[in-house]
Amino acid sequence: MSNPTEGKVVIITGASSGIGAATARRLARDGMRLTLAARREDRLKQVSADVEASGGQALAIQTDVRNREDIHRMAQATLDRWGRIDVLFNNAGLGHDDVLEKINPDDIRDEIHINLTAVIECAQAVLPVMLR
Repeated sequence: MSNPTEGKVVIITGASSGIGAATARRLARDGMRLTLAARREDRLKQVSADVEASGGQALAIQTDVRNREDIHRMAQATLDRWGRIDVLFNNAGLGHDDVLEKINPDDIRDEIHINLTAVIECAQAVLPVMLR
């Protein structure tokens, strides 16, 4: 029986560490083609190298999901490389581990942008392609 996920194209935001990196390594074992997106290029390249060393296929795109141009560049690079987008794993996130009155208001705005606005903007960037 063939693997139904083999060859699927997955964009993973926040792919340079934690859940994103672990997910990339796992999905690569299932034969998925991955676009790995994150701000930290050095870590992103390491995850990409890990994926490829295990026989997977990865495209590393430095992406700051707070930047709309970066989001569109990530989506376009995925299309240019793989010709399609099947899954968006909107994983990039930010959290502050402090009591509310001690958190800088700019940090709160940044957290909301990454954890909410950027999630919506990433979906908007890939949905037209996915729906086709």
